[in-house]
Amino acid sequence: RSVGDRPFKPPLCSEASVTRHACQDLMWVVAASDGLWETVSDEEAMGVVRDTVKVPDLLSQRLVMHAIDPGQSKDNISVVVIMLGGAQGVEQVYDGAEAPA
Repeated sequence: RSVGDRPFKPPLCSEASVTRHACQDLMWVVAASDGLWETVSDEEAMGVVRDTVKVPDLLSQRLVMHAIDPGQSKDNISVVVIMLGGAQGVEQVYDGAEAPA
């Protein structure tokens, strides 16, 4: 944010905040701006992904629409959903099966 916008520094920081987690049985990752997370809980996002997983091209769009539909989010919203495991991973999410260990 504000990389190169010196007049806005120091109030805005251009350094990324990075957190690392060890995860097993991970089927997808939702990377999104605070515009999504201020109005959509983790559980709601998981529900949207599970409901939309058969049409992967719509995953990010559905999450954005879920955030702005109730008119709650006035912030900019950026969302990327990364499906792990390819088509097999999508089928596992859709069928409700556990991911392979």
